[in-house]
Amino acid sequence: MKLYSAGQIVEKLNGVTTRQILDLAEKGLIKPARETTGQGSPRLYDFQNIFEICICLALRAKFPRSGKTLSNIYLILSIIRKEMEIVQKSETEKEFDRHFGKGIRPTMGVDFYEPYLFPPSFDLLRIAYDDDDITVLPISFSRQSESLELILSKSKKNKPKHFCTYILEVSELWQYLMGHFVEIRVINKHLETPNVEY
Repeated sequence: MKLYSAGQIVEKLNGVTTRQILDLAEKGLIKPARETTGQGSPRLYDFQNIFEICICLALRAKFPRSGKTLSNIYLILSIIRKEMEIVQKSETEKEFDRHFGKGIRPTMGVDFYEPYLFPPSFDLLRIAYDDDDITVLPISFSRQSESLELILSKSKKNKPKHFCTYILEVSELWQYLMGHFVEIRVINKHLETPNVEY
């Protein structure tokens, strides 16, 4: 799994600063894939870290400044992480079943399966919040008849004072980051499918 320094991430993502990334790590919102071990050894971040960094920055820009901002962001990250764990487990089991079902036997575990991240199963998170409360609703287009434009328009109507809604486009963000950080390569010609390096 490829790791990036904060400086390398900033080079690929416009509008993101090294200070922002370090601040998220220092506040405990992001756990770097590799922590610093001393002077000259920077924190390093994997693809999931980068995905979560972008989510944190998007949310922090939307939430009003308050003592609840960090806890609200952490709540949303927890929902996304839990969903990713569920999808990861399910897809990993399917991959093993698919290969063993064809009679393919790995000579070494690393040749057969390399860590692969799967995005959450939902496309959007609808986040509604006011001075006292926050609710988070995952939305999947495969199970949702309404378009994004309709969902957005409904979010803006008939809301009480200090009530806000925000649509976080999770799948769009994932695909955007894939285009900037993911390299596809075949590491074992017997697998019949390419592996993705994050």
